[in-house]
Amino acid sequence: MRPNDNIDAIINVAQPSPHAGHCDEDVLTITEVAAHLRCSKAHVYNLINGAVPGVRRLKAMSMGRRKVVRWGELKRWKRDLEQDGRGSGILPPSPEVDAVDACERKCHA
Repeated sequence: MRPNDNIDAIINVAQPSPHAGHCDEDVLTITEVAAHLRCSKAHVYNLINGAVPGVRRLKAMSMGRRKVVRWGELKRWKRDLEQDGRGSGILPPSPEVDAVDACERKCHA
């Protein structure tokens, strides 16, 4: 064993491989999920806890206090969002705030 073998192993663990090589049973840490979704870890926890309105809860496994997400579940979750349109980021109309109609009324008055 070379002296740098341990350092190489640590670097490989700290920098996960690209997601393309994952099989459905592989588990991702919250940090890896956040990197894949390009969002914060706090937002991933909100997705797991069902705290994002209009977006289906992301299923995760608990290992004590630690949460992990199966790669296959993340793929299904994203596919479901794409198919049902609930991941579009478009908010439903609100009776309290109607900026579009207010602007049209002001412009046509």
